[in-house]
Amino acid sequence: LGRGQTNAFEMMMDEDRAKDDDDSGGNFDDVNEDKNDGDRFFCKNPTERWADVDPLCARAGSGIFTDVDDFDGEGDGFSPDPSLLSLVRENIKVLVVGAGGLGCELLKDLTLSGFKHIDVIDMDTIDVSNLNRQFLFTEEDVGEPKATRAARAVNRRVRGAKVTGHYKRIEDMEDNWYRQFHVVVMGLDSIEARRYINKVYCSFLEFERESGEAREGTWTPLIDGGTEGFKGHARVIIPGKTPCFECTTWLFPPQTTFPLCTIAETPRSAAHCIEHAKIVQFPEEYTDEKEGGVKGGSGGGVTFDGDNPDHVTWVYKRALKRAESFGIPGVTYNHTLGVVKNIVPAIPSTNAIVSAYCAFEAFKIATGCLKSMDNYVMYAGSDKVYQNLMKLYKDEGCSQCGRGLFVQRVFDLEEATLADVLDAIESEHENTFGKREKEKEEDNVKKKDNKEGDKKEKDDMMDTAKGITGVSSDGATVWMGGVLASQYEENLSKLASDVFSVTIVANDDEEEKDDDESTRNKKTVVEKTIHVNSAKLPSPLRVGLVFEAKK
Repeated sequence: LGRGQTNAFEMMMDEDRAKDDDDSGGNFDDVNEDKNDGDRFFCKNPTERWADVDPLCARAGSGIFTDVDDFDGEGDGFSPDPSLLSLVRENIKVLVVGAGGLGCELLKDLTLSGFKHIDVIDMDTIDVSNLNRQFLFTEEDVGEPKATRAARAVNRRVRGAKVTGHYKRIEDMEDNWYRQFHVVVMGLDSIEARRYINKVYCSFLEFERESGEAREGTWTPLIDGGTEGFKGHARVIIPGKTPCFECTTWLFPPQTTFPLCTIAETPRSAAHCIEHAKIVQFPEEYTDEKEGGVKGGSGGGVTFDGDNPDHVTWVYKRALKRAESFGIPGVTYNHTLGVVKNIVPAIPSTNAIVSAYCAFEAFKIATGCLKSMDNYVMYAGSDKVYQNLMKLYKDEGCSQCGRGLFVQRVFDLEEATLADVLDAIESEHENTFGKREKEKEEDNVKKKDNKEGDKKEKDDMMDTAKGITGVSSDGATVWMGGVLASQYEENLSKLASDVFSVTIVANDDEEEKDDDESTRNKKTVVEKTIHVNSAKLPSPLRVGLVFEAKK
């Protein structure tokens, strides 16, 4: 299905380009206007458009489609409904992170599966080398942002699609922007970016104090896909319920490096010869004739540039000669380019397969028609087609998706200060956070005899830091210890409810005025989750607080 959709998509794009070459810069805002141009779209007959996916939502009588457990294992079941796909189209908002090779496939698969409201974010621009596999782009798009051009292409070719592109870094978007989405699909090539998205959505989690279960409405399903050559993976992450990305960072081995002694003395592969030519020979032997004979290396001022064809060719020739002397085959120009730039070849078929995994998981989550993957699938297609579904297990002590700790003390919303909260956390969980040495900290802050003394005292303060060293709320730092304590010192005396932005939301069902004595004496309880760091912890830990106020 994925291959057929891709081929149809590409054929349609070729026809479309031939029809309106003069309209390649059309108005992005008008791409969803209904036009009498049936050839622009896949299905001319609207009743047949969703013939492939409607049965998944409407078919009844099979155990495959009914009594499906939800993520809590309650077994609420699935009720077939012919209008379910329409509800999904109109109400479900999907975020696609990444608009590269896998991202293009995801946008195509998701829109053709029935999803209508999609946002895509990517910080990259289109390079000519992308065009062989990122089929949403044309030569006219080279140099333009991937996200906006991908959105434009899909909107023009899938009737009713409302894809919005964001040419931004994922770090530039506010938390409230991320909260609006019901499903997030990641098509990234960076572990750091995956960890960031995982961290954002895990930070939204709230846990029940009694059961420790993640509270409904605070988690958003994440679907992660990744490809590397002929290998790929897809996984479903339900923060707080299944292992998050941080729970399983061991799945990603460190980047391969070669010991210098191996590449210099006993090379055993083509990559060893290429690395030797780049690291050892280039600094010593390369001469840039265009620059008047300037030599490479730290002394010559010419640094190896993987984007410079002359440099790559030079390394290739030296590596080939070295490989021949050791009887090692496999040194080619393309392989040399891949090694020096750490390039992993992108295989379109792998992208299509992994995208199909991810898009179908998004469809299952949105409709509830089938059980979601539990919870990781690996694909390998270099020699033979192989896939393996496995269950990864949650790390209960994970700093991102773990329930963290709860403070038993109930704080007065109108009296408790930040200092009171820190004292209570350290008092109840001293084994976890330790305890601050307040007197020593105060002395160190006051003593400022000279610059040298100040520096020494600050260093000492960092070395002997004990207890809580940092507190953040809603992604913003509100207090830090050590050398930065003076910058946040005034927050200690402020009301914790103000520092943490704890607010009471009025109940619309209550009467505006009620003079009953028992009602006036009732107390409102508000829960708040913050993140607390300590010198004893590798990363901040989630801490649950309870504030109480009279109505």
